Parts: sequence; C-alpha cells; structure tokens
Amino acid sequence: MKTILIAEDEKMIRQGLKAMIGRSGVEVEQILECPNGIEALNIIDEQEVSVLFTDIRMPKMDGLALLNALKERTNPPEIVVISGYDDFSYAVEALKCGAKDYLLKPVSREAIYKVMKELEEIIKEKNKLVETMEVIDDILEQQIKYIFLNTSVTKSELCSFEQGFSNHWINQEAYRVFCMHEAIELPTEIEVISCVVENCYIVIAKDEDTKKVEAYYQGKNIGASSSYASIHHLRIAYEQAILARRYAYIMNVPFLNYEDIPTQHNLKIENKDITKLIQLIGTERKEEFEEVFNKILGKDSIEGLIYDDFEKLMEMLIGHILEAYGSLIDIVEFKKVKDFYQYADYTSYQAHLKAYLLELNDKICDTHESNRNNVKMKEALAYIKSNYEKDLNMAMVSNHISMNYSFFSQTFKEYTGMSFVNYIKDVRINKAKKLLESTNKKVAEIGYAVGYENEKHFMKVFRSVTGISPTEYRKNSQL
Repeated sequence: MKTILIAEDEKMIRQGLKAMIGRSGVEVEQILECPNGIEALNIIDEQEVSVLFTDIRMPKMDGLALLNALKERTNPPEIVVISGYDDFSYAVEALKCGAKDYLLKPVSREAIYKVMKELEEIIKEKNKLVETMEVIDDILEQQIKYIFLNTSVTKSELCSFEQGFSNHWINQEAYRVFCMHEAIELPTEIEVISCVVENCYIVIAKDEDTKKVEAYYQGKNIGASSSYASIHHLRIAYEQAILARRYAYIMNVPFLNYEDIPTQHNLKIENKDITKLIQLIGTERKEEFEEVFNKILGKDSIEGLIYDDFEKLMEMLIGHILEAYGSLIDIVEFKKVKDFYQYADYTSYQAHLKAYLLELNDKICDTHESNRNNVKMKEALAYIKSNYEKDLNMAMVSNHISMNYSFFSQTFKEYTGMSFVNYIKDVRINKAKKLLESTNKKVAEIGYAVGYENEKHFMKVFRSVTGISPTEYRKNSQL
C-alpha cells in the first residue's frame, strides 16, 4: 500500500493505531495522521490515499460526514470506521457510505491485522483490474486509430472489432467524434476514448454528452461529427469531425457540428494578389504590404472560403514564398508556417504568418541594404586607390559615393576591418614600398608621390607601419 491515513481526534489512539498498522505485516509506504474530517479531506484531495481509518465522532467534520464527502471524489480510499459506539445504525450508515469494516474501540491488535490483510487483497485486486482496463483501453485506442488511418478497413475487420468490444459503451450507445487542436482533460463523469491521429486530438464521447463536451471545450475551435450508433460508421464520423474542425478553424467559431458546415462561399482566389504580396516582401512599402495581406488573408476574406479553397490558397502562398525566397528561409521556422492547422485557430495562425513575413521582409531589406553598401564600399576603395597621392579625407570619399559621413565611417570599418585613416596609411605605405624597391627616387620624392608633402612626416609614418626607415627598407630589399 502507498499511504494510510488515520483520522482520529484522540492523539493516543492515533499513535496506537499507527503502531499496530506498522506491525501488521502489510507493507505500507507512509502512515499519515490528522485530528478531524476536514483535514482528512484536504489530504485526500492533495495526494493518493490507499486506506482511511476514521473515527465516527470528531470535531469540525465527523466520520459519517467525511464518508459522504468522499462519495463525490474520484478514486476514494478504502475506508475502515473505528467507533466507541456499539450502535447498529452507525454501522449500517457507515457501510452504506462505502466503509469496508466497522471496528469498535478499543481496537484489538488481531482486528487490525485481520482488516489490513483483507484490505491488502482488495487493493491488489483493484490494481489488477485497473491494469487490465488500461490494457483494454490501449488495445481499443490502437484499433480505433487503425480504423481512422485506413480507408480500406474491411467489413470483416469491423465485425471482429465490434465483437471484441461488444460490452463497451461505444458498441451500445450513440456517439460522436470530436476533433480539436490540443488535449484537454475532461471531467471523469464524461466517458471518452481519446487519441492523437495525424497531429489532431480526437475524442469519442457519448452523444448525450455532446453539450458537456462543447461547454468544456468552449473557445477551442472544435469540430463534431454527426451522431452514429455503430462501429461501422466510425471512420465516417472521424472524417466529418476533421472537416468540421477545419471549418471551425477557418470561420473562427468555437464549436461546429458537421451538419452546420456552410454550403455557400463567395470568394475566388486571385493569383495576382498573391503575386503582388510576394513582390512587396523585401520593399519598404509595409503599409501596402499589410493592405494586400489583409485583402487576401484577413479574417473576413478567409471566412468566405470553403476549406478546399483555403488549403489551395495556403498551398499557393507557401509555394510562392519558397520559390522566391527559399535561399533565405530557415526550414525549421518555415515548418511553423506550413503547418497552419496546428494552430488553435486561424486568428493565431494569421498573426504568426504576418509576423513571419514582416520578419522575412526586414531580412531581405537588410540583405539588399548590405549589398548596396558593399557596392558603395567597392566604389570608395577604387576611388582611394586612384587618388591616394592627393590630400584625401573621409568627407571627400563619403561625398564621392553619396553616403552619410557617420554611416560611411561605420560601414567602411565593417567592410575593410580598419578605420579610414589606417586604410589610407596602409595603401600609401604599400605603394611607397614598391617605389623603394623598383626606383632610385629619393625618399622625399617617394613620400610626395604617395601623398606626404613633408618628408619627416612620411618617414615617421613609414617607420610606425614597417618598424624601419625607408632607407633601411630599400637596403634590405636589395640584398
């Protein structure tokens, strides 16, 4: 047993019971104590309790009130009542409330040992039954998934399935199939069969519980099939639920029965509008982009489509995006755009799609801007190499390529890896080296030829770059 709870207002009696239970020979993980029914109820609500030993007379909430409250709980503990009152009416009432035994105080060691052995067997049998039911539920779920996923299930297979689960309510009562975006646990009083099929959460419930399911899933874009009373119609019901969910998604309604799917639609897909939307991505015309986006993908436009046209629209849009910008797209992120039915509703998907396209727009704009800047930087470098001997400065070069002075400084450094001043210095000194190696011109003449009017300044810059004087460099190059 996992946990035993003793509810008794007399501390000495609680401790005596705890000691006898501990010596009973039945393995127990933990024994908890409390002085009244309210505390016992709180403990049972917070954790699983295997067995409850409770007194009849306790303050705040007595034992009978506690037993009546437990009847409302799912999976209540096994109950043993302990009382100092040898009153038949108390015993009858306790047994009516689900007690397994009624022990009189003072409780003997033998009585505790006997009831613990009996409870151990009861709990073992209950666990076996639970395990059996879990196995049956697993088999049932797999059989149902097989029917859902196969269009060619034979009549013989359906009859075999029907016979195998002939005592299950799905074979005895009218049912509906519900399709939704995500799993939400229903109250235990609503009997359901649930499973995940192709990324959809599928629930089968009794037809009489339809209103309860609808109320519990309020606002979740649920699709519901028609009512059926035979396993042979299970796949039809599944297909109806899928279709109804798609319409609920497109129409952004919380719950849609298959019978209520609209038969009219009044919107045609215009390929030119999609082309225009794609062409606007990567431009600075965001207002126009949003206008076209809302025209073809806005809530009002989408609600006018039947689901086939909606899927064609999305297929067309996704295909255009991949064709135009495939090299810039992250496959993992784009999967979230492609799997539009995985969103709770179209409104959620629309918001994600718009954000994704605007982010793609910024990425393309940044790429374009970077490419334009690279072109300008190449132009700037060409200008420097053609005019390095002149009195160049950053203002002159940035004006030449028509770029803001501050932005030019930042972009130039990012592109070349060095500041404008150091780059000019590097170009001039490299040219000076070549002249020192290949000509007999004087150092002053070479300095002037590469843009330095003052010989001393040229020599100082040359030494700072190379570590030696121009004369030493010339001698070394001639060795």
